[in-house]
Amino acid sequence: MQRMWYLLSKAGLFALVFVLLTSSAALADNVIRIGCPIDVPTPDGDSVLIPVYITNDVSIGAYTLPFNWNSTDVVITSYDLTGTCMPTMMQFMFMLTIFPGEQKVLPGAIDFSGVNPITPQDNALLFSMWAQIPADTEPQCVDIDTGFIAPAGTWVFSKQSGGNVYPAYVDCGIGDIVIGGASCEENHPPTAICIDVTVDADSSCEASASVDGGSYDEDGDPITLDQEPPGPYSLGDTDVILIVTDDEGLADTCDAVVTVVDVTPPVVTCPGDITVGNDIEDCGAIVTFTIDVDDNCPGAIVFSDWNSGDFFPVGLTTVTVTAEDAAANTAFCTFDVTVEDTEDPTPTCPDDTTLSNDPGECGAIAFFDLFVNDNCPGATVFSDWNSGDFFPVGLTTVTVTAEDAAGNTAFCTFDVTVNDVEPPVVTCYEPLETGNDPGECGAVVYYDDYAEAYDNYIHNTGIGVILTIISIKEKRVNANVAGVGSIGSCTCQGIKPADCAMVWSKQNLIVKRIAIWIICGEHYTYWNINLRIEYSIPGYRRVVFSKFNCDIERA
Repeated sequence: MQRMWYLLSKAGLFALVFVLLTSSAALADNVIRIGCPIDVPTPDGDSVLIPVYITNDVSIGAYTLPFNWNSTDVVITSYDLTGTCMPTMMQFMFMLTIFPGEQKVLPGAIDFSGVNPITPQDNALLFSMWAQIPADTEPQCVDIDTGFIAPAGTWVFSKQSGGNVYPAYVDCGIGDIVIGGASCEENHPPTAICIDVTVDADSSCEASASVDGGSYDEDGDPITLDQEPPGPYSLGDTDVILIVTDDEGLADTCDAVVTVVDVTPPVVTCPGDITVGNDIEDCGAIVTFTIDVDDNCPGAIVFSDWNSGDFFPVGLTTVTVTAEDAAANTAFCTFDVTVEDTEDPTPTCPDDTTLSNDPGECGAIAFFDLFVNDNCPGATVFSDWNSGDFFPVGLTTVTVTAEDAAGNTAFCTFDVTVNDVEPPVVTCYEPLETGNDPGECGAVVYYDDYAEAYDNYIHNTGIGVILTIISIKEKRVNANVAGVGSIGSCTCQGIKPADCAMVWSKQNLIVKRIAIWIICGEHYTYWNINLRIEYSIPGYRRVVFSKFNCDIERA
């Protein structure tokens, strides 16, 4: 072992400081004790003796014992070795270094012989210090404690055999010196009690929390609680030290874990319901939208069963949006996307059609195909005349209507024309011979059901028949008969007869009776009569001739 020592002078006093270059752990049976409490009921300026006792289980060749105290009213003035257990050589080398104006002293001693140490002692007087307390000092408690004083350092015993021992210190707490009857109950440090805590993260994804599990001070002194780190704490686990301090500055600590968890679901915001028209020629539309998500902690994601930019079919589609954060908290919202079919269907009409009448019919059955095209399925097509209907003679305009499931409609038209190519049938009787009326150069001739004029068009439409006498004996007679009893004029080969009458009637489109009164010269006995049956329908006229011969003889 190497050992170095120094003698230092300060204000005329010497202090012995030992700098020990080797060390060992302190032994439990090595103790320095203050002989306390030292009671000073009425300070009068006199000095009081402060004894210092030693207990050691090894032989000690040197020591340094720095002291400090907490009162400026107490001044250490000198030392007293009466009754000391130190050997003579060590007593000779004992030094007490005093620091004027400061509340600290440094006593120490050394055995230069190396053979005369302090042998093991049990609570033996090591030395005493004189302390002067001025008269009229206020009642107080003086605490004498150990302290570090450079360059000697802290308390140490240097063993005779080598190495160091660091003794324990026993005193009377805050009442080593009791002045003026002060109450000097010992102040105990508070007791820190920690608990692990789990708290919910706030809107900033952090939380404040206390790990205090009921810390207290047994003296009832006020305590303050500090945590390191102080918080707020971020998401997850944080190790925290709780520091509990009383009003005398005594403190205790403990450790705990603060766990911050995220229990707040994200906030997802859906757009309002969306209504759009279909894309051209599509049964739906591409729809875009924006979804917003907000959360107290970063990392929230959003997804939906339909995405922005998807093709949405015609009709109503409900979109469900889900937001999820890193802690698996979820939130939902929904909105509707309605795609309206605004596109009209497109009907296809056939070209205009011209037909001949069906035999014996005043019209014809017409067949045709209708088509419809639309962006969506389900469009239907119908018309006011259907394929396979019977179309009358003439022109019929067919209107075709296409309608889809959304109620959109469109129209087209085409014409069906039926031509009557079938002539009517007129049946006349055989020529009729009769004698003249008495005293008359002629006769009234009655033809019952003379001519049956029948035509497919007249039969079905009820259009009237106009009968015209074309000629009598090859002479033109312009006599258009407009109705029963009409009277025209006639000429018999340039001879003006006294009267020429034509009478006709119609019933159910069949000419029933024609009465012709002819008065001519007596030399005419044979008459050729041409009967013209004429009728008209919209767009064209039909004429049918029937000719019969009639001989009129004188009676």
